[in-house]
Amino acid sequence: MMNGEGKWEYNQREPFCTTEGSQKLPTMSHEIPTVEDFIIDLEEVRNFANDPLEKIKGFTTKEYEGFMMAPAGREHYALLNFLSQKFGDCRHITDIGTRYVSSAFAMASNLRTPVWTFDLPTSKERVHAFRGKTEDDWQNELHQVGANVTFYNVDLMKASDEDFKKYLNTWFVMLDTHHRPYSVPFEREFFTRVLNSGYKGLMLLDDVNEHDEMRRWWKEVQDGAAAGGYKVYLFTPIGHWSGTGFVDFSGKLKVKDGSQTIQPLSPVGRVVEGSEISCDSSPCQGTFAYSPPNKDA
Repeated sequence: MMNGEGKWEYNQREPFCTTEGSQKLPTMSHEIPTVEDFIIDLEEVRNFANDPLEKIKGFTTKEYEGFMMAPAGREHYALLNFLSQKFGDCRHITDIGTRYVSSAFAMASNLRTPVWTFDLPTSKERVHAFRGKTEDDWQNELHQVGANVTFYNVDLMKASDEDFKKYLNTWFVMLDTHHRPYSVPFEREFFTRVLNSGYKGLMLLDDVNEHDEMRRWWKEVQDGAAAGGYKVYLFTPIGHWSGTGFVDFSGKLKVKDGSQTIQPLSPVGRVVEGSEISCDSSPCQGTFAYSPPNKDA
């Protein structure tokens, strides 16, 4: 049932999760201890099975079923499913921008990770995912499958500092909202509040190359990395065709593509030899690193 905060409470959640409320990156993969570093391998993402999404795709709209099953590099759901299956534990992860619940489902695909998904107080877009069912009936069917999604209709920029930190007390945040960071402000202000809160997890930014406003903001995020103490990667080849940015606030993320180590992006510089970055447009696009220009160059 819905409570007074406008969210659905999932009563079948694990009764005890010792790590809930922690931004520490996961150290378990399918209950097997991993190496100390948190590694995302682009090659592994490209080859990772999307089968778990088949179980829950029917809970979004018919159109978005097809999007959810698209391969990595066309849509971002394959990457979210990979992160869920590979690293998701009993702690909640946070989805900003509910819409038709498809991203939340991809993050909940391991059937053990609670997903808290947020939208504006007036938003009713998720109703389309119910396909004529009541929200209670839809949630009951979802729980029978084993997925755990909690809806919040909250203006996060008006949330108290205490509530904001509670919502963001997770190792992973997905940000996919209106995509008008300058004309309809939210992304920029939200990112700044996250940074000021001392967040130490990971964040995915969707559609960073969709249009001029998002490209401008992505460049701003990239340029602010050194001062902000975070690192940025462009995961478009394993994410969404419209641009997938990945931000590491923890300093512990390692990225590779098979045997090749991928370095984080830097604001300016020369393309690392052998990379596939193109700097013909602004901002530069690619998955590899920039190296500082030689002073003699």
